Amino acid sequence: MKQIILAVPCGLWYTTICATYFVPLEVDKLAGQCEICGKGRQTGHKVSHSNIKTNRTWKPNIRKIRANINGTAKTIKICTRCLRAGKVQRAG
Repeated sequence: MKQIILAVPCGLWYTTICATYFVPLEVDKLAGQCEICGKGRQTGHKVSHSNIKTNRTWKPNIRKIRANINGTAKTIKICTRCLRAGKVQRAG
């Protein structure tokens, strides 16, 4: 488990975000998770200017594509980072 603190621009001010994320040990087929790298939902707090912490989640940009897996075309869920990096070959 790792924890990071981010400063995100929000209008004219910066909002401080404290995010906790887990490094996947094993890739499972779960909803909202990349089947290649295992990137999934991250949870953390949105921290307001008055230091009130509100729970929130960050979701990866998952796309459903048809890809060539072992010579056959299969539909997989993959994040756009893996898609741009060329980790799979699209079918068709």
